[in-house]
Amino acid sequence: MGLHQPPTSPRRAASQEIAALRVLARNRMNKTNGISGGRKKIPLMMAAEAPEDIEAQLVISKRARNGFVIEGVNEEFERSFARRNFNGESLDAVVPRQVSSAISSQLRKNAGATTDIRFELTVGRGQRAAIWNVVLTPLSRGRRDHSLMIVRIRKAAPSERGHSAQEIAVHLLERFAATVHDVMYIADVAEQKIVYVNERIEGVLGYPPKAVTKFSPSFLIGLVHPADQAIVVEHLAALARLADGETRSVEYRMRRADGQYAWLRSSDAVFQRASDGSVRKIVGSAIDVTDCRHLLENLRQTSSRLLESQNQERRRIARELHDSTAQHLVAMGISLARLDRLIHPNLASLDSAADIANTMQELRSVAREAQNEIRTFSYLLHPPILESLGLAETLRRFVAGFARRTRIDAKLTVARDFSCGSHAISTALMRVAQEALLNVFRHASASEVRLSLVNQEQRIRLEVRDNGRGFAAPSEIQEGSPLLGVGLLGMRARVEQFRGELVVLSDPAGTLVRATIPERNASLVQPAKEKAMGAAKAA
Repeated sequence: MGLHQPPTSPRRAASQEIAALRVLARNRMNKTNGISGGRKKIPLMMAAEAPEDIEAQLVISKRARNGFVIEGVNEEFERSFARRNFNGESLDAVVPRQVSSAISSQLRKNAGATTDIRFELTVGRGQRAAIWNVVLTPLSRGRRDHSLMIVRIRKAAPSERGHSAQEIAVHLLERFAATVHDVMYIADVAEQKIVYVNERIEGVLGYPPKAVTKFSPSFLIGLVHPADQAIVVEHLAALARLADGETRSVEYRMRRADGQYAWLRSSDAVFQRASDGSVRKIVGSAIDVTDCRHLLENLRQTSSRLLESQNQERRRIARELHDSTAQHLVAMGISLARLDRLIHPNLASLDSAADIANTMQELRSVAREAQNEIRTFSYLLHPPILESLGLAETLRRFVAGFARRTRIDAKLTVARDFSCGSHAISTALMRVAQEALLNVFRHASASEVRLSLVNQEQRIRLEVRDNGRGFAAPSEIQEGSPLLGVGLLGMRARVEQFRGELVVLSDPAGTLVRATIPERNASLVQPAKEKAMGAAKAA
């Protein structure tokens, strides 16, 4: 019979296993860099300037009360601290706490793993930050608590570093920005600085990308045209309140390196938020719209010249109708009256005399109606003189004359505080009123029409409303529709040259024409007379 050996207690068996694992760990590390056992929170090997070929190794064990405890380290780890004998020390007392926190987090995510656990760890902040590859090798195989393990830490090379979502987004933006013709940029909202801009900026404004990222906030805002600085400042303030997924756009002029100004249209969205949720960085693109702006300005000037030509043609037609056609009708009426007197005494039959008399009366009636209609058309077509009376008084007199000539109940209401300091806007609204009243007279079969002039929220609004038969449902009034006619298209052109809005609503109960023009846009169109006066004053 063999000697009887007392059974080993479970606690003693576990201690013996751990001791054996520690010896195994030391032996494994001895085969690599040598083992050894001051309190520097960020050692040299974990600093941003550490070389990439250093790999520190240490054996740690997990203890309930003390967290992670160092059981042994290799020579690279010792050299980074310039000391030895780390055995038994708390891991948190030697390296930054975020190391043990990261290890604990990875162990929770990979509970029970029997293979290496790999992850990345960023140590430090800002430009001092460095990314490290960490490998945890469990030695207590089969134990879910990973009570003993080897930790290998090596600085990640640029080619093998993983990237955060933010870094990936920047990388993708840089790759994408190289393929587009737009200016792409990332801006820091708090510091009001450009932190990234692609090469396209040099082609648009003439400034190298590196120079732009060094521009101070005051210099950047100084490059914006003085007339647009308030708009840009308002845009920057609104970016701080931007919601995720929301885009905000603005158009402005910026001075190029050659001193000329380029029109840009920028569209911005949230790129990064701070820990408190506030907007930290925005990403945006800017398009050079200088050529488009010039084309629009040329189009606007051409439209203005066409409308002025229309006014001159209306004056000519009105004079022709009044001075020529109307006079011919008057002469025809006089001749019919003479003919009536000549033939009436010589008629043999009373029946024939009555027939001729009735016919002559009808002819005179038709001539009078034609004469009145031509005079009314002449009045409506002839543009009144606005310079001396202003828009409100000129329109008031025009509406009164319209009512006398057409026998339509027409009235104008002018707000007590109404004002219109722009002759160009006054002319445009006067032409809209004329065209609307002409349509009422010719097509609406209305018995009354109401006009109003008001100032509302720095806008001038004209409304013309009649109780006629209307001409189409609002949804049927489309650009180019024959129902619009030249008149409504002309009204729209006059309003839109000031970036205003023309609304036409019509149904069987009547028609509403509403023209709204922002007062600040009066300078967009300057009549030739005003330009001449301005040039004379400048001289």
